[in-house]
Amino acid sequence: EVLSDFTDERLVSLSGRAYYEVESDVENPFTINTNHGDVTVVGTEFTLSTTPEKTELFLYEGRVNYTHKGKVIELKPSEAILVENGEILKYRFNKQNGKSWITDKLVFEGATISEVFKTLETHYGIKISSNSKLIDTSCTFSSVYTGASLKDILEEMSAFFSFDYVERDGQIMIKKLSC
Repeated sequence: EVLSDFTDERLVSLSGRAYYEVESDVENPFTINTNHGDVTVVGTEFTLSTTPEKTELFLYEGRVNYTHKGKVIELKPSEAILVENGEILKYRFNKQNGKSWITDKLVFEGATISEVFKTLETHYGIKISSNSKLIDTSCTFSSVYTGASLKDILEEMSAFFSFDYVERDGQIMIKKLSC
């Protein structure tokens, strides 16, 4: 949907997930109200997902400011913010995977196991957990998937890293994993 009928203020509210490409207008910034703070944009490209439980922002191009409880956090390309349980986490992400929910393509190039599992959690909307003492977090993974199911990806990874996993109650539990 293209929004262009703003009168004075470029202001919207979001509950759910949306992809934005915002034209630059320094005099009249674009603001999005979410459940956990405000996103102020001059001109940029990003994905914003917000529910009553959490808000997540992935920045692809440009700059945005995220305001939470009076604190302003500036994001640059390939940076993301997760607000959950009253805590804010700012981290870097693979720009190619940020739009995977639109493109249905996942790209891992020397990604750490932690990054891979976080990306899979976001893409498939499922929690992936493990016993951290039995997971070698120094392992890296490279592969490209288009339209793959979570099961297909986990089967390939389990063959590569020789690990087992169990799916229970909408959650994946990874057992011992080593490089």
